[in-house]
Amino acid sequence: MKILRKWRSLIRFVSSTAGLVLILSAFGALPATAEDKGDIWTQPAGTAEETAGHSQEVHLACGSVDIWGDKLASNQGSWVLYHLPPPNPPGPDTEVAHGTYNYTAKGVIATIPMSVFHLASGPHFKIEVDNDNTKSKTFWLDCVTSLTTSPQPSATAVGDTLKDKATLGMGFSPTGTITFNLYLPSGALAHTEQVSVNGNGDFTTPTGYVAVIAGTWHWQAIYSGDGGNAAVTSNIADEPVVVSLADPTIATTPNPSSALVGDTLNDTATLGGGYHPTGAITFTLYNPSDAVAHTESVTVNGNGDYSTSAGHIAGVDGTWHWKAEYSGDANNKAKASVKADEPVVVSKGEIVRDPTEIVTTPNPTTALVGATLKDSATLTGDGVPQGTITFTLLDPSNVAVHTEEVTVDGEGTYSTPLGHVAGVAGTWHWMAEYSGDEHNLPSASNPVDEPVVVSEGQHERQQPTISTTPSPTSTTVGGTLKDMATLGGGSNLTGSITFTLYNQANVAVHTEEVAVAGSGTYATPQGHIADVAGTWHWKAAYSGDANYLPVASNMADEPVVVGPTGGVLAATGTTPTGQALGVALLLFGALAIAGGLAWRRRET
Repeated sequence: MKILRKWRSLIRFVSSTAGLVLILSAFGALPATAEDKGDIWTQPAGTAEETAGHSQEVHLACGSVDIWGDKLASNQGSWVLYHLPPPNPPGPDTEVAHGTYNYTAKGVIATIPMSVFHLASGPHFKIEVDNDNTKSKTFWLDCVTSLTTSPQPSATAVGDTLKDKATLGMGFSPTGTITFNLYLPSGALAHTEQVSVNGNGDFTTPTGYVAVIAGTWHWQAIYSGDGGNAAVTSNIADEPVVVSLADPTIATTPNPSSALVGDTLNDTATLGGGYHPTGAITFTLYNPSDAVAHTESVTVNGNGDYSTSAGHIAGVDGTWHWKAEYSGDANNKAKASVKADEPVVVSKGEIVRDPTEIVTTPNPTTALVGATLKDSATLTGDGVPQGTITFTLLDPSNVAVHTEEVTVDGEGTYSTPLGHVAGVAGTWHWMAEYSGDEHNLPSASNPVDEPVVVSEGQHERQQPTISTTPSPTSTTVGGTLKDMATLGGGSNLTGSITFTLYNQANVAVHTEEVAVAGSGTYATPQGHIADVAGTWHWKAAYSGDANYLPVASNMADEPVVVGPTGGVLAATGTTPTGQALGVALLLFGALAIAGGLAWRRRET
């Protein structure tokens, strides 16, 4: 408008003189005016005519646009909408849309809907009427790219897949990408996906992410923007996803569902729908009086079937009930079966018990006075016998002098854990008695089948062997020193092994004792932290027992070299200085070790 007013002043100044032709020749043709060639301009659709003049370039609010005309020479014509990338000029015009108009008087000759503008690749436009650049206007459409999001789903359970949807709008043929970020309840980034943008519309994560913990997760969508559209990011607080604990199912089946008094009752629970469930299932059996008669617990490791291992013997008739309760864990809710869904009808009936057999072997079968006498019994039967085996030792006068009892859990060999020292010579006898249970008859060995001949004379104890290995054999100050001893040369050894650690001054600084149960390797459970450099030593001493003599390792056989903290440095590189430093450090370490060993020999 300022340029137009300058041209009009100039025209008035020269209009009455012949110089007008010269000025027009010098400056070119004057721009068209609304008075002589008509005018067009743009306004937001539906707004009243501007009263402050028609700006050459304007910013219009985002939305449809009206084209206004005034004093147009033609009653009919055409219009063309161009996208005009800034700066202008230069910049190639790209036609976006075109149409026709009818003109009778000043007013709106055409309306361009918002959807048409969004076909362009940017917000800067030129409207041209009748292919006449003198009747054209450029303008900006002030649209802000919008991004709305919707988590899919907004609430779910652990183990389900979380996805997100973002709707991109108000963009001018937008391109670029949308990045979806998923955040854990802790706020840490858990997952990222990216999709390409080709226009406004809905965009969804193609893969999603499995929710592995309960809590409130959040999605965030980030549009990258492009040359004609600004970047935009959704608000992370606007996309919460509430993830609850998984809700597993538990189905139960009693085994059997009907039984006789004396039968064993078991139960099976099928856990399903959990997300990698852990924890435990507790089985509880209620007797006909609704009192708890039995409880078992099994460890859960995933969905599947879990059963009682021992079960319970029904002692009375009536209707018993099982109940299975899953404990739940960090990702799964607790779940329990309904007690009324698991009745077990137990009827009276004669219980037929199965025969059992017990075969015994004394250990030893001959001995000297002072030796320890033990016994073993092998039990066989039908099923899984329970109860106890009682071992009784009869002296040469046939008097019971010793009794031991062990618990039975199935067929197998059971032995006296202690035994008895024979005090007099003569023939001793063992007897083993199985108690029986609801399903298995009792059985016993015959004492005459288990004689043990004990003779006069001093009981000679055998000499076992012991070999040791320190662990480690070398370390630095601060390292933990341990020891291992292998005891051999006999069977059924008892007693203990005492491990003693001596420091570089040959002072005992640490002692540990472990119980012996037969030949094998025994180790210090704790060990000791070396606090000074030098050569330390272990010693392992076996106590002996009634049948085996004591034995000990040689302290000199178990040295442990403890060096100073840090060790020896080695130089690297090719420079003479670096090589010299490496040699010096290596020599220093060697001299330190040699000096320590020499000092140790003098101390010894």
